[in-house]
Amino acid sequence: MKIFIAFILSLCKSTVIFILWLILTGMISWELSHLDKEYYTQADTPHPRFKIATTTYPQTWQEHINHPKPLLDTPDNHCMDNCLKILDNGNYQYINDSPLIMTFSEYQINNHQVIPISFRKHDIGHIFLGMILSFLSILLLRYFIKYTNITTKSFFKNLS
Repeated sequence: MKIFIAFILSLCKSTVIFILWLILTGMISWELSHLDKEYYTQADTPHPRFKIATTTYPQTWQEHINHPKPLLDTPDNHCMDNCLKILDNGNYQYINDSPLIMTFSEYQINNHQVIPISFRKHDIGHIFLGMILSFLSILLLRYFIKYTNITTKSFFKNLS
């Protein structure tokens, strides 16, 4: 019976560590994609994956410059992978969701002219780097718990 209880406890501990690793991976990879965000001035050329929502199909920036289509300016509230949203500041954000990359193109429409504001991508590289960094942070956390004599009693005793 003691072996069974020890097995269940170790299974619970491993499950908690795995869930913590998944949560850390998601948080780290999402924040890494925010660090990769590009901001533009009017003279800048946006990223090649920068997309603009049109009435027919989404266009890249170069396609829009060469063959402009009528712009879509009504948001889609029930979209699955290609979404146009209006942000609180009045800018438009086009979200292109693919299996391995998610791109966020933010722009303004002024007199039927598109002014690019920013571009952000979240891809598999961010997720892979997040996995490695979360694994290292869990190892560091386990090291501090195992090899330092910090217990909750001594921690709260030192605070007072």
